[in-house]
Amino acid sequence: MHDDARHRRDGRIRRIARPDPEELSSEELSSEEKPGVQSVVACPDCRGVLWEIQEGDLLRFRCRTGHAYSPETLLEAENGGIERALWEARRAIEERASLRRRLIRQATERRLDSLARHFQARATEAENAAESLRRLLLQRENA
Repeated sequence: MHDDARHRRDGRIRRIARPDPEELSSEELSSEEKPGVQSVVACPDCRGVLWEIQEGDLLRFRCRTGHAYSPETLLEAENGGIERALWEARRAIEERASLRRRLIRQATERRLDSLARHFQARATEAENAAESLRRLLLQRENA
């Protein structure tokens, strides 16, 4: 394994374990032989099957394409994926609320009060959901 430095949006560098080409032969990657026990966790990089490989006291994970993780790096990669998904969900929900606010104005201008109330209720639901995600993300940052 060798490390690959990747820059995060915040400017910090994170190290990613990348397969060493000498470690992974094409035979190993294309083999039908199972390298270990199939994990319930998907590879964070390619979403493929991760195999648990026990070598003495050392537990590691590897997918068919060659991504490899220690338990610690796997947890870190999964946490990063969860964080990104939560931020993306918050953005999408805020966009939904914004669109509904626009539809409220349009329905109000056209005197479609029932439709405006409908959009108002849906916009409020979306805003509450976005706020819940915001609080959750702040808790994760402070943990």
